[in-house]
Amino acid sequence: CYMKLKHYQEALEDYNDIIKNDRQSVQAYIERAKLFYEIKNYAQAKEDFNAAIALEPNNKKAHFLRALVEYELKEFAKALADLKRAKTLGHPIDEGALQEMERMVQTQD
Repeated sequence: CYMKLKHYQEALEDYNDIIKNDRQSVQAYIERAKLFYEIKNYAQAKEDFNAAIALEPNNKKAHFLRALVEYELKEFAKALADLKRAKTLGHPIDEGALQEMERMVQTQD
């Protein structure tokens, strides 16, 4: 609710409390990571997506969203790997987006 109102500090405190009380809450890590992404704290967002994926390795949403963070961090090869993993797990991924990411990986080398 706080996120929709852009009350990021209140939302962050709520997610911190949830995670403090339940370190296994994949959804709380994902939601907090989305908050960090929204405020452009990409390093922290990636940490939370990593935590979510460690708890639930086949979470297609976490892989997809981590790819967005990795893109912002210019970690194109990692972003491509996460996009492919998300697609394998059933997340809808546009083929054009995959091809564009592959081009970015090639030009980064």
